[in-house]
Amino acid sequence: MTRRADLVAYDRDGRPFLIAECKSPDVPVTQKTFAQAANYNMTLRVEYLLITNGQHTYCCRIDFENERYEFVEEVPEWQESYVR
Repeated sequence: MTRRADLVAYDRDGRPFLIAECKSPDVPVTQKTFAQAANYNMTLRVEYLLITNGQHTYCCRIDFENERYEFVEEVPEWQESYVR
């Protein structure tokens, strides 16, 4: 299976920190959409996932250590990207 995210943002050191999955406005954002982005993230293991259809946008932070995620109210700014 080919895994290709719609958008990958990188930190200052060239490491990926956000994956965005973009859908058409007529495509609802569903659990299947989140599963698709999470599937892409199995390879890159980024800290943030962003899902949008242009009308609704969701961003969550992945906590790999505790195997959880939390929705965040704002997309992190590039300058605020985490440092490993």
